[in-house]
Amino acid sequence: MVLLALISQADAWHLNVGIVGSYVKYKNEVMLLKAGAGLSRKVFPFKYVFNVSGSYGMTDTLNTENSYRATANIDYYITPKVELFTMGEWMTDRIADIKARVLAGGGVKYVFYENESGELSVSGALLYNYEHRGTLKQNLARYSFRIKHKFVPNDFVQLSLIAFYQPSVTDFSNDYWIWGTFEARSKLSENLFLKFTVNDRYENLTLPRNNLSMAVGLDYRLDF
Repeated sequence: MVLLALISQADAWHLNVGIVGSYVKYKNEVMLLKAGAGLSRKVFPFKYVFNVSGSYGMTDTLNTENSYRATANIDYYITPKVELFTMGEWMTDRIADIKARVLAGGGVKYVFYENESGELSVSGALLYNYEHRGTLKQNLARYSFRIKHKFVPNDFVQLSLIAFYQPSVTDFSNDYWIWGTFEARSKLSENLFLKFTVNDRYENLTLPRNNLSMAVGLDYRLDF
């Protein structure tokens, strides 16, 4: 049944375009306007996911708090429950003083279930991490452990939670990132959704404070 469901989704492109207003609390409190777009497709046994996003805000007339992100993921289904994947990410974040961050690598994902009611999966990966923050530049390897749970109680509501633990390979106990995202989506029409997102991240060496953000906005989905 899972295999038939995966094959039935093949050859469909899914485009998401969204805009949200976001509140961010770190060293200061900032209101941001965020926009993003995502493109995904399943061509069994592959799945492709691409995302870009950017935000703009001002703490005063001289200081703009900008951030940009681009990600790419390619999954390969070994079985309906086991996937190999590669990923790449580039981002900047002026609020956290990240001038450039690159993550790239791959791993394996296990899917406990994925159907109309939701999804539960876990993954592990090994990533290359380049960091340019302030005057610091470094290259290192990180493990990445992830759990994802999506719950779809009906045709109009979707809830999801994704959490990551990403420690340094060489300094496992003293250099680690923990971050997670909760998202609630409500269907307004066939293609339009109202979206509420809470995101928090903690990086014990470089982001000693929690970087909490909350966002509310609209998301438009088009299948073609």
